[in-house]
Amino acid sequence: MTRLERIVRKWQKRLQLDDWEITVEYNDDPEWPNWGIIAPVPGRKEAVLVLSTLAPPERREFIVVHELCHLLVLPLNTMADSWAGSIPAKSRPTHTQQWTEVTEQVVNSLTKLYLAEPPSPIRIIE
Repeated sequence: MTRLERIVRKWQKRLQLDDWEITVEYNDDPEWPNWGIIAPVPGRKEAVLVLSTLAPPERREFIVVHELCHLLVLPLNTMADSWAGSIPAKSRPTHTQQWTEVTEQVVNSLTKLYLAEPPSPIRIIE
């Protein structure tokens, strides 16, 4: 098991995704526009996590946590997809783009929270 796969397993457990079967694959194509992507299998708790071998080493844990957080919000994406049919066809591309942007914001926030140092005690100043 590679160091990166150990990071995936560590965060899979921390994020309570141990019931997921996550396969790790690597991409070394310099033309590939992503550092990582996760592809869940519809209707099953299985996913393929593809990580770029060209990602900066100091960003790899962030990338892993970010991609795994996509699985945490997957039920919301599934619900949004089911509602998309009720949106007029001409508005769907805008809706899809907005949903993608909001999802990325939420996933980025979750990632930063999970990776953050524990907060220091709050000191109330009167």
